[in-house]
Amino acid sequence: RAKRVHELGLSGAVIAGDLKFAEAYRRVRLVLDAGLADAVMRGEEELDAAHSRAQVVADAGLLKRVRSRDLDFDAAYRMALAGETGERVPVRPRLPTKAELAARMSELEGENRTLVQRLQGDAPEHGGIVQYHQQIYSLRSDLNYAEARAAALETEVNRLTALLRHAAVAA
Repeated sequence: RAKRVHELGLSGAVIAGDLKFAEAYRRVRLVLDAGLADAVMRGEEELDAAHSRAQVVADAGLLKRVRSRDLDFDAAYRMALAGETGERVPVRPRLPTKAELAARMSELEGENRTLVQRLQGDAPEHGGIVQYHQQIYSLRSDLNYAEARAAALETEVNRLTALLRHAAVAA
């Protein structure tokens, strides 16, 4: 394992203490499994770039097919960037867009305003203050959930943007 780490140029970082040996070997092993070690040793590709590309393929669950030579690495990388996944990785459900979340939040805020107006009115059919309080509380919970989903969506958008930037740099 140390020989592989040395061959791929990470021994200096391990010796300097900048990188633990286990992490260095994990990176090297991923590059080896992806079949990119020869390109790194010939200087055709940087180890960090090869590792990043291999990680994208591994995250998509396509590394097993690359190792078995069922799929070329470059084709697997393109498939991973396109959002296709292998057998082990389930397809993620579609997350709502920011616009959809904003529209839902607007609807809930409108319903909340309507309930508040009804509470302030004297109409006998709207006399159950406890019931309306529960409805408002429920709507507030829905708003909080929508805000949390919007934050999760923004995190996912940032992750995907970083992948696209990486793909552009790697290409």
